[in-house]
Amino acid sequence: MDFVRKNRNTIKMELTKTQKNLLIVAGVLLLVVGLTVWLFSKKKAKKDTSNENDFLGSADEALLLASQIDTLNANVEENLEKMKHLEQAQEALKTQNSDEFPLRMGSKGKRVEQLQAFLVKKYGANVIANGVWDEKTQQAVEKHLKQKEISELVFNAYNLGIIKTNFFK
Repeated sequence: MDFVRKNRNTIKMELTKTQKNLLIVAGVLLLVVGLTVWLFSKKKAKKDTSNENDFLGSADEALLLASQIDTLNANVEENLEKMKHLEQAQEALKTQNSDEFPLRMGSKGKRVEQLQAFLVKKYGANVIANGVWDEKTQQAVEKHLKQKEISELVFNAYNLGIIKTNFFK
């Protein structure tokens, strides 16, 4: 029996120690919360008493920055559009004024003329061997050669480089 009483007293003492520890922790927490609230209210009071012009200045600066960002975005979009048109124009210029491979719609030059002469001679195509790849040339190439454009490999495979273009003369 004495053993049971001693254990009960020990348990009661431990519970009392636990309760004391809980009270200490709760007290420290209250102190921390109180200090936090006090500091927050002090900062808020300082903000409330600050010059209203500072706030207005910040708002004006924000509006100015937003306006500048919008202007920059518009400039970027405009420049991207200009670059796209420039690239398209450069590509069109390459194909229209060149006799380089691949030959395609808009290509001009001796090779196009040789291709057109080949289409007339071999297939009787209704094209004029004038060195300009036009719609009729495009249709004849698609119909007879099953191509949309002529690569150097295809050009050489048909021996188009040896075609004489003055066969009507």
